[in-house]
Amino acid sequence: MSAAAYTPLFSYLLISVAFLWVCRVLQFSVIASFIGALFLIMAPINLKHGSLGWFRTDPYNILFPLLLLGTLFLALRPASKKDGYLWAVIFGLTLSVYALFCQGWGLLFLMGAACALGVAAYNFFIKKDPLHARQNLLFLTIFTGTALLVVSVCFSFQNLWPNLFMAVGELKKTSFSSIATSAGGPVFMLLAFGGWIYSLRMALQNFRQARTIDTIILSIFLVVTMTLSLNGERFVLLTTIPLSILAAAASHRFISLRSVGLPLAGLLIALILFNANRDIRTILTPELFFDNMGRN
Repeated sequence: MSAAAYTPLFSYLLISVAFLWVCRVLQFSVIASFIGALFLIMAPINLKHGSLGWFRTDPYNILFPLLLLGTLFLALRPASKKDGYLWAVIFGLTLSVYALFCQGWGLLFLMGAACALGVAAYNFFIKKDPLHARQNLLFLTIFTGTALLVVSVCFSFQNLWPNLFMAVGELKKTSFSSIATSAGGPVFMLLAFGGWIYSLRMALQNFRQARTIDTIILSIFLVVTMTLSLNGERFVLLTTIPLSILAAAASHRFISLRSVGLPLAGLLIALILFNANRDIRTILTPELFFDNMGRN
């Protein structure tokens, strides 16, 4: 049983790879992607619920949303019909596998649907591209059919739709300051929201560029997870995903500044590790370590 205590370490290795893949899809620099990955892994709530903290299904609630988010970026951008069908099936199958690990698949299903509808509305009403809007709606139809078919076969139609709030613990309401503390602190939140504001500004300046679709998807993820986090602190786990990606977006922007970019990146990495030091030492105390092994 003690070997189960090391499972989160392997899970977070997969999470790191998934996060770097998402950053590659978004065309962030290597340094910016590394900074974002550090923010995600070193977030206090992720250290507590993963790494060598207690382990239930928490790492899966970061890994699968990351994979689904990256798939959404690829699926909702302009692409051939063949690629659109392929990504729709991949999204539906990934969602179905997620359902085997956690009942949170229902939330990701609704968020995926909201992103598809949001991007379809953008393409139809703003970009005036009905063909792409139709492709977005087709993506929604295919992944919905794939996910519901596989999940219904695995769990039966009676238990098809989970009660998310009944399945999630730690649902007491929390404040924005508590979310900031659990997610990584004020510097992290400032960088993440700075990246969001910058992304929104760029999208408004040139609303026809492909990055506008990425901004729509990230904005939906951020607003939904932040709202849920205010009603249940366990959802801060999900919130760290869009926040870390937006922090990587901000880092990508200031790293491009020739004179101060790299020194600022080095300072930021040092700050992340310094802030995480206390949380890591707390989690890796012998008493808590062996208690977690016994609990797992």
